Amino acid sequence: MTEITSLSIPLPNGSLTNTFFRVASGQGRLAFLFPGRGYTCAMPVLYYPGAWLQSRGADVLAIEYTCTRQPGYDQLPPEDKQHALATEVDAAVQAALAQDHYTEIVFVGKSLGTLALAHLAVNSPLSSSASFIWLTPLVKQAPLRSAVAQARPRSLFVSGTADPLYDPAFFAEVVQSCRGESLLIPNADHVLEIPGDLPASLEAMRRVLNAIASFILW
Repeated sequence: MTEITSLSIPLPNGSLTNTFFRVASGQGRLAFLFPGRGYTCAMPVLYYPGAWLQSRGADVLAIEYTCTRQPGYDQLPPEDKQHALATEVDAAVQAALAQDHYTEIVFVGKSLGTLALAHLAVNSPLSSSASFIWLTPLVKQAPLRSAVAQARPRSLFVSGTADPLYDPAFFAEVVQSCRGESLLIPNADHVLEIPGDLPASLEAMRRVLNAIASFILW
């Protein structure tokens, strides 16, 4: 049975809100869910991958950013925004790793959360062994593309062709630069739904889960 709790994750100015799903399967598996801005880990694109990872014996840490809710955040230079995000991401990773001896790590990021993955790809000692799942990645941002090319993490990229933040050339670039796997969902938007077509949206979610299952191989 999964125990749902929260971890103590101190930050320079407070603490990081989080939910920790402790499966305690003894399989040494741990997954992180890094949400988008305004798109939480309780929403479908992150909830169902998190639930699947738990079903495969992984403890799962889902976080809520503090930095994006701070006054003046939107006026910060890009490098300061990334530093604030990285500080919270590093604290979350450190707190979760202290819970058990983990040998299999999965990082899952959605939108803004893919910038968290970009930070970890370059800066975390786990980068060479962990699996990275990039959901609606911000491929138009050069720092993300540079991080993928530099670190070449084991990766799965998922986007919708109707996502305004999707770019076919940049998407192909990041996939090729790390020899990653990919899934493109025709007509899906930034939340991987097909507007006005609920059956197609549910089918899109099924395709995402199947792609993750084929990628993780647990």
